[in-house]
Amino acid sequence: MKARARTAVATLGLAAATAAVVAWAVLGVERRDRAAQERRDRVERVFAFAPGDVQEVMVESERGRVVVARAGANWKLVSPAPAEADGGAVDLLVERLAGLRRKGEAAPAAEADAQPARFGLDHPFLKVTVKLRGGQEETLAVGRENGFDGSHFARAGAGPVVLVSPSDRHLLDRTAEELTARAPPERPTPPATGVGRSAP
Repeated sequence: MKARARTAVATLGLAAATAAVVAWAVLGVERRDRAAQERRDRVERVFAFAPGDVQEVMVESERGRVVVARAGANWKLVSPAPAEADGGAVDLLVERLAGLRRKGEAAPAAEADAQPARFGLDHPFLKVTVKLRGGQEETLAVGRENGFDGSHFARAGAGPVVLVSPSDRHLLDRTAEELTARAPPERPTPPATGVGRSAP
């Protein structure tokens, strides 16, 4: 093999080795980033359940009380009166609840137990209860507004008091009307054209 050919082969080999090292380093960084993101998700998420685990949702607020439950692949309104539910609206509610993130922790559980009124949790503005597959229940209580940044104090079950964004509070506060399927508008009956009529 000529010297020029040997040099070219060596150069290609070095380039391939360098590319492999770079790819391995990038892959390692991506894995570390993904692991770090998963750790942040576990810390920031208020609940650990997935949307598909939810079998029933009850929302209670000053706007009223509504209960929806799964009916096969669909949702049905259970209370205040049985009706067909708007599946898209209920799915959005469930996804918002399952993906709810805390902005921070405001107080430990012991402090919430001793002074619930301090956070507006003695009479919460909003309470959401979900029944999960297997019979487990999870509850979210949303209390008064935090005057510092407009977030709201909230508590999942007997856990610590956390802060959630005001948009989360409003998006979780759904009424029966907002979760009920709307009947499609009736199409007007077209006027008779007279085609096929016999002459007088």
